[in-house]
Amino acid sequence: MTFEKYVIFGDDKPYQVSQRIYGSPKYEWVILLTNNIVNVYSQWPKSNDEFDIYFRKKYGTNIEGLYHYVTKKVEYQGIEVVEEGTVVDVDYKFTLPNGTVIGSDSLVRPVSNYEYEYTKNEEKRSIYLINPFVIDDFIVEMERLLRYQFSSDITSKMSKIVLMMTSCSIRPEYLILNQTQT
Repeated sequence: MTFEKYVIFGDDKPYQVSQRIYGSPKYEWVILLTNNIVNVYSQWPKSNDEFDIYFRKKYGTNIEGLYHYVTKKVEYQGIEVVEEGTVVDVDYKFTLPNGTVIGSDSLVRPVSNYEYEYTKNEEKRSIYLINPFVIDDFIVEMERLLRYQFSSDITSKMSKIVLMMTSCSIRPEYLILNQTQT
């Protein structure tokens, strides 16, 4: 499969991304599946309004409250020896190969509640999409892989249900069944 990196615009929801990329909103499930998104409410980026509501509910007015400390980037003779963004304690120190100790005052920086949550939300905007030219091949392959294999362990009543399920496609279409009770 061919995947392409994609950045979610503003308040776009999965069905809107599907419409924009594939020409139909019905492929939103493919977007969620290929990005391991199980819970769209917690794993998809929030809009500005949703983020504000979420943040205020979680932190109240403690916007600039301390969430944690992270390292600043440190290089020694042109080589990065401390990566930027590693979560550490406030009194973290690092000893360079020449024995020089770098104290926390020039090695760590505080991260506020707001900065932490905002960064976490923005990171969710970067996803991968299946190339539109192979989306139909992907659907066919998924249908093949998810096809039910009949088993003799299933009772006749269960077989009826399974037969109904296997006759359906995984393509998102609305199916109206008109059955009478027997």
